[in-house]
Amino acid sequence: MEDKNICEIFLDNYEALKGYSFKICKRMEMAEDIVQEVFLSIYSKYKENDDGIKSKLPFLYQAIRFSTYSELKKTSEKCLLKDDEVSVDPLRNDFLLEDLIIKAIEEIPPQRRRAFYLRRIRHMKVKEIAEVMNIKPKTVENHITIVMKSLKERIVEVS
Repeated sequence: MEDKNICEIFLDNYEALKGYSFKICKRMEMAEDIVQEVFLSIYSKYKENDDGIKSKLPFLYQAIRFSTYSELKKTSEKCLLKDDEVSVDPLRNDFLLEDLIIKAIEEIPPQRRRAFYLRRIRHMKVKEIAEVMNIKPKTVENHITIVMKSLKERIVEVS
């Protein structure tokens, strides 16, 4: 996949990227618009010269995430709690949780991170991951279990 340019990867993953945006904003029209705008922006900037981007698919997901949150921030209003007159921004809480998860994933050893990415982001089967990584399926399961346990512990520590 790495030999493809970012536009090809984008087009191959259009539906998944749209679904990712939809999970965040819960509006299909907005998700479609965001994904199309990101594509146009990336195409105009990189076209065929995207050699500086190491991990193209994660780059696309990050671009979609930031664009979706940016659009939501423009369109949403803050909720006011009448009791304390304190403003609560649920979008901010989502950002904080997502940043926590991203930082926790970055601290995971590369082999475990790759197994987790292939299983949870690419939705590959354990057997496929084992073949790709040249390890036993049980090892893949152990990697994913350890990562999930670690993420849960990090989230509980913060909350």
